[in-house]
Amino acid sequence: MSNSLNYLILLEEQMVQEQYPTDDIQLVKLYAQRLISNSVAVIFDFDHLCYLLECSPEDMRSYMYNKEYNYHSFEIPKKSGGTRQLEAPSYPLKMIQRWILDHITCQVPISSHAFGFRKKRSILDNAKIHEGQECIVNIDIANFFPSIKGIQIYKLYRYLGYTKQVASILTTLCTKDDCLPQGAPTSPYLSNIVCKKLDKRISGLANAIGAKYSRYADDITLSGSSSITNYIGTLKKILTDEGFIINYKKLRIQFNNQKQMVTGLVVNQKVNVPNEMIRSLRQEIYYCKKYGVNGHMRQRNIRNSNYKEHLYGKAYFIKMINPDLGLDMIRQLDQILWEY
Repeated sequence: MSNSLNYLILLEEQMVQEQYPTDDIQLVKLYAQRLISNSVAVIFDFDHLCYLLECSPEDMRSYMYNKEYNYHSFEIPKKSGGTRQLEAPSYPLKMIQRWILDHITCQVPISSHAFGFRKKRSILDNAKIHEGQECIVNIDIANFFPSIKGIQIYKLYRYLGYTKQVASILTTLCTKDDCLPQGAPTSPYLSNIVCKKLDKRISGLANAIGAKYSRYADDITLSGSSSITNYIGTLKKILTDEGFIINYKKLRIQFNNQKQMVTGLVVNQKVNVPNEMIRSLRQEIYYCKKYGVNGHMRQRNIRNSNYKEHLYGKAYFIKMINPDLGLDMIRQLDQILWEY
């Protein structure tokens, strides 16, 4: 007998013991059955969610409504210039969001064309889709997480079968300022669910024109023959129809007679790391060996307290794409006389 059937039997037995009316028992069972069929946690109301999360009602209300206290806002630099605002939830709220992610959100299927924020997929998998193509079109969505609104998250939880009250509670716990906060563990996967319709529409366009499509978070890539450039207007319309704003500064059309990049990797023939990254790491290794790590950092005015980890991180990234080259870089880093 399955666990879900056991749950429904025990639920009915308990309600019978507490002398609930037969009609109420059937309604509750149907509600639970709908949620179980969607492989998501059964939550009846606010008190039940508090019980499941071992959280007092007072604390839960604080996590729901005292957002300024439960989020820490800060900015980090973007590689392309400017800064990105992150909203880091407090540890207790983060654990609640992690529970929602594991027991509800991650159970919802997403598009096979979505490569970001999912297990067993990486930027390498995303880039491989577009190897050796005549033309590649990249479009970036501006303010990706903030453009996904609370009403979209609420409709998702309602669709899964939750009551209006429970769907509203879950939405409040997963949003800040009526949008997805960049920093909450629930936001990445929720964004993939919200983008299912977008992925379906763009992949439909790609199939119709003989192109390949993938999306890595806010980075959209279409590749194929040079004729795909005729459909950039259609691509833009789909994005705006779905409520997204295009970052025109990052709109790129790349032909195979120039360097073609997808999510930071070169894809002209076989996927590889950009030569600039390889040259930069080799140069840093050379100077660390020649002048010593501290001497090199002083000369270059490098103030990175995790400089060793930074260089090893680059080497392991290269190893993920080009194993032989990456291992050689790691061996060279091992030969450096590190101060710690």
